[in-house]
Amino acid sequence: MIKNNAGYDLKQLFIGSEGSLGIVTRAVLRLREKPRSQETLLAAVDSFDKLPELLKHMDARLGGALSAFEVLWSDFYRLVTTPPAKQNPPLPQHYPYYALIEAMGGDADNDGVRAQAALTEAYESGLVADAVIAQNEA
Repeated sequence: MIKNNAGYDLKQLFIGSEGSLGIVTRAVLRLREKPRSQETLLAAVDSFDKLPELLKHMDARLGGALSAFEVLWSDFYRLVTTPPAKQNPPLPQHYPYYALIEAMGGDADNDGVRAQAALTEAYESGLVADAVIAQNEA
């Protein structure tokens, strides 16, 4: 425990005691409606600098439905898509980065169309080199 002229460092005291010296006095929950649709996209990206741009693009185009954006490096992608993996790779393995994108929305009829349009725009603008949209939940 670090002590200075201002007294004990309460944050460090709380962390060091694994929370046993703290009392929760308020909790805030954010509740959302259960999503009616889920779209999963995999995009190949040829430059690390394009990944933040792709994230901004997809977040803006999906109207708040973006629920996950995970970057996969080429080594990891090759590891999980070569035998003994049971499925063929959905995209070629020669790209340096892949983005796994998930969108969950409340409009089952239009969310897929919106996700496809956003991905098409990203492809046409050069943010994405190749992409695929999951066709089932498997």
